Amino acid sequence: MSPRENLSEEDRAEEARDRQRLRDIDSRLRTVRLRRQTHLEAVQRCSAEQKVLADVQSTQEEGLEGLHTDHRAIGRKLVQLRNERDALRARSDELVGNVRMLRQTAPKRDPRPDALRREVAELEHRQQTTALPLAEENALISHLRVLRRQLATADQGIEQARQHELKRKAAEEVLRRHRDELDRLGDEMKRLRAQRDEIMQTMRTRLVEIGQLVASLREKGSQREKALADAEGLYAEIYGLEQEAQDIVRRSRMRRDEARRTLKEHTRPRAPPRSEDAVLAREAEANLEELLKRGRVRLGG
Repeated sequence: MSPRENLSEEDRAEEARDRQRLRDIDSRLRTVRLRRQTHLEAVQRCSAEQKVLADVQSTQEEGLEGLHTDHRAIGRKLVQLRNERDALRARSDELVGNVRMLRQTAPKRDPRPDALRREVAELEHRQQTTALPLAEENALISHLRVLRRQLATADQGIEQARQHELKRKAAEEVLRRHRDELDRLGDEMKRLRAQRDEIMQTMRTRLVEIGQLVASLREKGSQREKALADAEGLYAEIYGLEQEAQDIVRRSRMRRDEARRTLKEHTRPRAPPRSEDAVLAREAEANLEELLKRGRVRLGG
């Protein structure tokens, strides 16, 4: 006889209930483990997506730092160009005043040098080819001296006017070069401002993208935490179910061990009777059989 067959009706009913509960626990464990595995996979997926987002964020932040460095460099260059432009403007104002003064102070040219030169040549030719009275020759010589002085003065004025003109043209050329440099600096500053504005717009776009990445990272972190909390909650349920199943199995083993001990005690072989007891037993059985042959046994005589 098996221990199970030796169980009491109450124990058998409890054993049946435990077996049904174990089947329910096994079914529930399969379901909960699948759900927990799903949550663990969600945790792993969120972690992988967080890593990808973090790598993209790091790349974006490095690019943003590079843009910020370029923006600062352009700002410093603009300050330098602005200082150069201001210095050129101040120098150009001085040059404009200088050119204006040179134009206003240009010496007037004597219009007679050629006429004086012809008159001197004519008088010299007359002196050399014509015999003149002494008084008339002395007057001619005196007039030639005056004309030569006038011619020298006129030639000197022409040279001064020429030098003044060269100085004015040189001043105008310097002014032109300064203005060209001012235009170049202005164009360069416009180009740099446009480049700086473009970088600033790119930085704003990058900041928005990084903000979105941070929001996505937080969302993924929240999803990961929820999935991990759900997985831990299901693990607690799994642990509780496994503990309950172990308790059921432990109780069943205890019942079976108790039934096995009871069965062993009831099926334990009796000790062989002693010889005197065996004789007495046989005599008693013989007497009982004889009495049965004689009829109903009456007690008390």
